[in-house]
Amino acid sequence: MYIQIPRRHRLVISVNAPSHYAVADATRKLRAEYARKCDADLIEILDEGSEKWSMGNKYRISRFTEQYYQTVYVDGDVILLEGAPNLFEADEAYKFMFRDEMPVIKQNGSQQYINDLRDNARVFGLAKPPDFSPNAGVMVIPQGLTHLYHPPKVRMTKPHWCVDQYYLACEIVKQGMLSKVSFLGPEYHWMYIQQDFWKGLPDHKIIHLNGSTNGPYRLDLAKRICEGNFEYLEPPKGSWTPKWPELRTKRINH
Repeated sequence: MYIQIPRRHRLVISVNAPSHYAVADATRKLRAEYARKCDADLIEILDEGSEKWSMGNKYRISRFTEQYYQTVYVDGDVILLEGAPNLFEADEAYKFMFRDEMPVIKQNGSQQYINDLRDNARVFGLAKPPDFSPNAGVMVIPQGLTHLYHPPKVRMTKPHWCVDQYYLACEIVKQGMLSKVSFLGPEYHWMYIQQDFWKGLPDHKIIHLNGSTNGPYRLDLAKRICEGNFEYLEPPKGSWTPKWPELRTKRINH
């Protein structure tokens, strides 16, 4: 983990598990350049804990978000291309910001995710689950709202790669903080899990490879996009993919 005394009012931070080190290495140079252009400090936390509960290690960012006026968190598989919009200056950046991926989840028919969100809502004592789903791969966290992304005080239901997203949604609802939240548009967070990912890829600058098969495929895809290559890359056979309707009839060539 890299630790430094705050030099600026803004921070770009990421947390990376050992299984994702290679992809984080591939995207690091662009991440550092983005922080420089935004006049922000840059911190990377290297998670050496349990892979089983790896997402829980993201809560370690709270010791830093409390020290900065604004923090932009990005996963290691988020690619910040040249010309990426400044998240610190997004409309309503004084609020806690993230992309609501619930519409995409419903498009992809990911019922298991919706069921898990419901189960976690019960743990929080909520009468019904939140009707939104934060994607915690890209977040804007103002200093005054850091308490929303802290280790939960309720028991964890079970290990899950997106457990922090469930808890963030439930925490926002339980604390009655929806008025302090704003959803990022796709121009600030373009996701692999979208049905139109490949079609819109060349037109976006903040690209998240969430849902892509980790390992050689994700690493190869990350390197290609970092270099400005937006050609379609066939996923490994048998791996999960979003419902890319445009690929049912043709391959995309840009």
